[in-house]
Amino acid sequence: AAAAAALGPRAGVVRDVVDEMVVVSGLRAARPWSVVEFDGGAMGVAIDLQAPKRGGDDAEAAASTAAGNVTVALLRLGDASGQHAHAGVGRGAVARLVAD
Repeated sequence: AAAAAALGPRAGVVRDVVDEMVVVSGLRAARPWSVVEFDGGAMGVAIDLQAPKRGGDDAEAAASTAAGNVTVALLRLGDASGQHAHAGVGRGAVARLVAD
C-alpha cells in the first residue's frame, strides 16, 4: 500500500491477477473506462472502481474503494496465433493511467 501511495493518484501497483482481470491498488484517479498501461506495455481498461466484493461485504467494498483498488480488464493485443501482450502483468508491476 505504501508503494502505491508513493506513485501518486494516477499510478498504482498490481495486487492480483485472475485470467485477464487485474486488481490495481492505489489508482485513485481512475474513472470507468480509463485506459491503463502496465510495465512491459500491456494495456487495459478500468471496469470497476473497487476490488471484487466477497460475499457482498459492503464495509470491505468501501475500504477497497478508498484505497484506490481498481479492477482492470486487459486488452487482447496480438497476432492471429493468439499471442497477446500480457507479459509483465503480475503482482508488484506498476500500472499508470494514460487516458481518462
